[in-house]
Amino acid sequence: MKPKIEFSKKAKVLIITSLIAFAFLVVGIMTGDGGIIGNMLILSVFVVSIPFMIITYMDYRRFKEMELRFPDFLRDLVESTKSGIPLHKAIINANQTNYGPLSDEINKMANQLSWNVSLIKVLEQFNKRMTPSPVLRKLIRVIIETYKSGGLIYRTLDSLSVTLNTIQDTEK
Repeated sequence: MKPKIEFSKKAKVLIITSLIAFAFLVVGIMTGDGGIIGNMLILSVFVVSIPFMIITYMDYRRFKEMELRFPDFLRDLVESTKSGIPLHKAIINANQTNYGPLSDEINKMANQLSWNVSLIKVLEQFNKRMTPSPVLRKLIRVIIETYKSGGLIYRTLDSLSVTLNTIQDTEK
């Protein structure tokens, strides 16, 4: 059985565009004309950089949208945990609501929790997937530490929601 190698979307685009750019350079070199080689070099740079920049920007927008929707998710968790529902069940229940791009991540967490994966492990994995967003990483870290220490988690969640809203208003 051969091991499968999987590439991210960025890696696939980079490989494909690099091959196309290399083909342009080979064609330019085969002509032997300095002007054509220069043009093919410039074209190669554009072929590699523009799709990569577009994908990077789309990822940036996706994480910004997640940051914008995270306070809504936290408020829903606050309401659920205030009524006595444990945090892991509140996350599973929140899976029913649409939070835009954040819904995919909540769905992953809810699926893991329904398979009896520990809440701490689920939150830590979620934290790793949020690498491009330092704001979300810090908030998730606070949630993990609060959950570990026990107490009234809804107060912390509510405070984090208000704090994130304040940060977002300040940035605007």
